Amino acid sequence: VRAALHALGPVRGRTVLDAGCGTGLTTRRLAGRCGSLAALDASVASLDVLKRDTTARDVLAVRGDLLHLPFAAGTFDRVLCA
Repeated sequence: VRAALHALGPVRGRTVLDAGCGTGLTTRRLAGRCGSLAALDASVASLDVLKRDTTARDVLAVRGDLLHLPFAAGTFDRVLCA
């Protein structure tokens, strides 16, 4: 997780997508550090776990497919897929 976050680079004030977030291992580490944060996963159960976490309350949790992202091109400044 530390290596992935390091590779992501600066996130303060940036719009970030955690693509394939699962239950939010990296999402929780990013929460509160970005301008805005979206977490995408295909699993409703995983997103439910993420949404129950108090550190991830300001995260937009989205069910979706990595091959067909439900966001317009250029929406995010940074994307993490780990």
